[in-house]
Amino acid sequence: IDLLAENDSEFIRENNTYVAGWANVLRRGQRMSEHWHSCTPNSYLGAHFCVSTSNTSTMYVNPFNRNNYIEFKNSPGKLLFFHNYMVHYTTEHKTDDERITLAMDIFTEKSYDDPLEKVYAERGVRFV
Repeated sequence: IDLLAENDSEFIRENNTYVAGWANVLRRGQRMSEHWHSCTPNSYLGAHFCVSTSNTSTMYVNPFNRNNYIEFKNSPGKLLFFHNYMVHYTTEHKTDDERITLAMDIFTEKSYDDPLEKVYAERGVRFV
């Protein structure tokens, strides 16, 4: 968080940045299909933190070549930031333990003024 604030301090300061988060739990045979978090000018970054994982990956699709993707192996304690417009999905969870991740989106205060984003934005808290 300090690194983000240092590198992008002008963006964060000028746009009053907020964060909203949720938990994802996958059980044997489950996976998350392709999705993205936001493509609006008010979105900033998405992230996920691995709480409990075993032999799963999150796949990020190249936005310029959908046949190309980057695989990130999930491991407990790993925190990954990505642009909210990045399409991503998970591999199938194949063990009896639960795959638990905490996901979040960082967005600007302008989301509160957009009727399409307002309900989502109301879950957020001030980031920095």
